[in-house]
Amino acid sequence: MSPETNPSEIPEKEPLNRKQIAFAERLGIAWAEGKRNFEDIYEEVGYKRHRGNSARLASDPRVIEIAQRACAEANRLNGLYIGYLQAKALSMLEANALVIHQTIATSKNSPSLTPEEQAHLEAVTWPLSKFKIDKDGVISVELPDKKGVIEMLAKMLGNMPDETAEAITGLGDRLDRALSRTSQAA
Repeated sequence: MSPETNPSEIPEKEPLNRKQIAFAERLGIAWAEGKRNFEDIYEEVGYKRHRGNSARLASDPRVIEIAQRACAEANRLNGLYIGYLQAKALSMLEANALVIHQTIATSKNSPSLTPEEQAHLEAVTWPLSKFKIDKDGVISVELPDKKGVIEMLAKMLGNMPDETAEAITGLGDRLDRALSRTSQAA
């Protein structure tokens, strides 16, 4: 701005239109996903692919502000989702076959369950991989592979590369074989 320019004479920018706002929001989500190709996003929201125009729009401060808010919200939601999955995985690790059998047996002998008993039954049995009651009333349950759940959690947290998980799996197999040898010798 030159010294003779009056601030009131500077034209204000027009507000963003729907496509520009959609571009900004989608750009923020792409940032949260670690993507930086704004040309694809430009085309996704309905513009004709154009490197210069997409770069110009992506550098607009108003677009950047909207994109930053969308990125923060996407990261927050992803964190909630990952947190939920982690909590579910942890409860799978804590699943106890004896508690599950006792809860099912108690519920099986009750003619009708209260809402609290129903909620307890669902909470105890949800981690089951398989559940079966045969014709004689014998209950059989199968819990998920706990080693696999631990590996999945470690990968989800980003703390264990795939090759480390494979090394741990190999170590677990060797330990299982060693334990079986010692129990056979005893």
